[in-house]
Amino acid sequence: MNNKLQKIRQQLQQEGINAYIIPSTDPHQSEYIANHWKIREWLSGFTGSAGTLVITLEDAYLWTDSRYFTQAETQLQGSGIGLMKLQKAHTPEHLYWLKKHLPIGAVIGYDGRLFSVAQLQQMQEVFESKKTILKEVGDLSAEIWQDRPPLPLHPIFLHELQYCGKSSTDKLKEMRAFLDEQKADFQLLSSLDDIAWLFNIRGNDVAFNPVVYAFALVSTEKAVLFIDEQKVTDTIAEQLQDEGIELQPYNHIYLQLAALPAKSTVLFDAQKTNAYLQNAIPSSCTIRTLANHTTYLKAIKNKTEIENWRKVMVKDGVALVKFYVWLDAQLKEGKEANEWTAAERLHEFRAEQVEFIGDSFGAISAYRSSGASPHYNPSSTSNKMLQNSGLYLLDSGGQYLGGTTDITRTVCLGVPTAEEKRDFTLVLKGFIQLSKVVFPIGTNGYQLEALAKTALWQYGLNYLHGTGHGVGFCLNVHEGPQSFGSGATADLSIAFEVGMVTTIEPAFYKEGNYGIRTENVVLTTNSVFQNFLQFEALTLFPIAVDLIDNRLLTSDEMAWLETYHQKVWNGLSPYLNETEQNWLKWTMGYE
Repeated sequence: MNNKLQKIRQQLQQEGINAYIIPSTDPHQSEYIANHWKIREWLSGFTGSAGTLVITLEDAYLWTDSRYFTQAETQLQGSGIGLMKLQKAHTPEHLYWLKKHLPIGAVIGYDGRLFSVAQLQQMQEVFESKKTILKEVGDLSAEIWQDRPPLPLHPIFLHELQYCGKSSTDKLKEMRAFLDEQKADFQLLSSLDDIAWLFNIRGNDVAFNPVVYAFALVSTEKAVLFIDEQKVTDTIAEQLQDEGIELQPYNHIYLQLAALPAKSTVLFDAQKTNAYLQNAIPSSCTIRTLANHTTYLKAIKNKTEIENWRKVMVKDGVALVKFYVWLDAQLKEGKEANEWTAAERLHEFRAEQVEFIGDSFGAISAYRSSGASPHYNPSSTSNKMLQNSGLYLLDSGGQYLGGTTDITRTVCLGVPTAEEKRDFTLVLKGFIQLSKVVFPIGTNGYQLEALAKTALWQYGLNYLHGTGHGVGFCLNVHEGPQSFGSGATADLSIAFEVGMVTTIEPAFYKEGNYGIRTENVVLTTNSVFQNFLQFEALTLFPIAVDLIDNRLLTSDEMAWLETYHQKVWNGLSPYLNETEQNWLKWTMGYE
């Protein structure tokens, strides 16, 4: 039995609480969080990025989605915590379980910093009929987590104009124009990627996402960045102040909100703002909730960002070619390579590229049955040896000053079976259909997603996760507001617009055997038809033709693939040596 759970239950009894809810986020509603805020992970042992832990006086359960079922089943063994499999990702099924199992008038505890205003409102609506009391009790792990990592204090750096293409001064003008349009006085921002984008700052507070823990308050008069001043050098402080940005300590946001002038109108995103922040705003103020305008502004990439991104995709493609050439040599020479060392070696090849600053997420380096778990991550102590047979799925990405990458390729390390080729080709058909679609302005992601699944459906096959997400520019690899299908950071009502950058990543998983996924990052552009849009592939890397069953591809699909491979060759070959060029030709079927 998990001793940590017992100690939490003791506190529940002392507080008169029937259940305690622990989400997977931080006070900024982040998807990826600093170690200090990994409370759910510390209590449960489950390391996936998405999940909700509920502890009652008698039971404990963890809810997570299909990406993590296999991982959660393994990591929760012996913990005293049961696994609840979500039917749909990011849904509050735990609330309805609590509503069903708790008595009328029960008390549910929570930490107000870790729940958004929207989540708290939803909880109140769900439990209203049972007269459930929602009690803000703070962080119950604080007293028992003795070796808790401190809040990060990594220094920030400025994202220079040569990369981002727009100054903070200009971005603040856009924000103030929006405030005027909305007849509002203040915009409160607490989502870290929005803040990093607005002030052109980057940091290292969260693994894989170059963001910094901060809050921001923008008015028609000034812009205040609330940040631990130890993270800001004097030089950067002066540069920020030159752009009209005032610095205040991180926790002063609550004091500043409490001191807002009476009858002020404050805007914030209810999905991204924690309940503590709302409670700090005086009751005399008017609160209006709507999506952060910054989320929309940063989703439309400017010309400078797109130009930089194209250069970054060449660097990333070169690094990947070097990696696969290395892997082929390792296996042919009988040298050892496993899922973990392969991911580490890929990181090293990316690190050789100019302006690389880190991985954009933990690589999903998955051999054979490991690939059947969509978000599988190997470790130095738990991984499979790679051999000269079977499918190998590698989903990885890099953070560069000039952009963020996210790519998945599936290869066969030996001779593929007929079933593997069929499944790979069905996934590829969906990938191509969505990649080459031309669609009218105003089209949303969910209206297009079926294109990626139709070929699989015709064989009674499917996958449960979303088909694509927005990508940040030297920011979070998962970025809203657009997406294909469901997504933690996405709004399904958002239509695609020129300048949006999104992934396309259909898949298939055969439990206990293999996983297949093919993924590119694409840019939304105008098509040749007026009022119609299309996608342009930014990612430059080949698709393994030895896994394709050509009988299943149409002539149009074959033509698309040939055109794409020619683009890959033109983009990468000038930067490769003869051995690497030969590997590229072989992978694309040129030799």
